Amino acid sequence: MLTGKFCWLSGEKRDVLKLLNLLIEILELFYLYLSIVTCLFICIMFLILAGIRYSERLHEAALSTVYMMHSILFCVSTVLMIHSAWVSEFFISLGYGFASCISILMCEWVATVMYDLQENQLQRHRAKRSNNTPDFIEKLTIDITF
Repeated sequence: MLTGKFCWLSGEKRDVLKLLNLLIEILELFYLYLSIVTCLFICIMFLILAGIRYSERLHEAALSTVYMMHSILFCVSTVLMIHSAWVSEFFISLGYGFASCISILMCEWVATVMYDLQENQLQRHRAKRSNNTPDFIEKLTIDITF
């Protein structure tokens, strides 16, 4: 069997609980700081992108970053919600549950906006293509007017 002072696999329940509590505290701090960074990033992103209208690559990159940040927030808040429900902290669990719902709704909203951007880009591409090249029927017809 494993022996040692720092071995948490030795069967000491207190060591495992200390390690889990440390992990939860780290997750709570990570969630707090990531929430703040996500809010600041969204504010800065909208201020910058308000002045840049037709840079779709920049819009897609920013929205992809927001989507990734909210996905991480959703995962961390779900873990913290399950932990707080496990230790019978109902209101904290309710708060993390609300944060999880907000994060997943933001992910859905960002995905919808990204889809709309791609649809607009595709429509512009089709319009440009249809203006530059004649239609197939126009290619086959011969102008016989004098």
